[in-house]
Amino acid sequence: MKEVFEAAAPGTVALTGLSCLLGPATSRGGKSVVLSILTPSGTYDERLASSKVDRNMQTEFRCLAYAPRGVEPLERAAQVLADVEEIVVENETWGGLAIQTRLGAYEIIVEDTADRLVDVTLFATVTYRTRRDDPRNQS
Repeated sequence: MKEVFEAAAPGTVALTGLSCLLGPATSRGGKSVVLSILTPSGTYDERLASSKVDRNMQTEFRCLAYAPRGVEPLERAAQVLADVEEIVVENETWGGLAIQTRLGAYEIIVEDTADRLVDVTLFATVTYRTRRDDPRNQS
């Protein structure tokens, strides 16, 4: 997922200068946009179908970005959300690793318009399939 966002970001309006992390974003690290991809542990359910297991993994795409001068923070947040949604929809199988990705709710936080920082989170469910006897699935 990280590689997909890093490859697609230069062609977007809101994600130019993207720094992509797997895990929580604690700061921007000098970048104009930071995207973190979170899959909280234990947040999946599964359906059994013969020897295969379908798992639904809850995933959060969280993006921190500054609104440039002349652009309202909510307008910037809408641009970021639109770009993140577009990348997720265009890559719903993540290079064949997943069966599908279903978009869920989103959250936009603008705590203080003076610092012009927007926090956008898109929630999605990624469904993938594994074999029941696959040793990589054993803990």
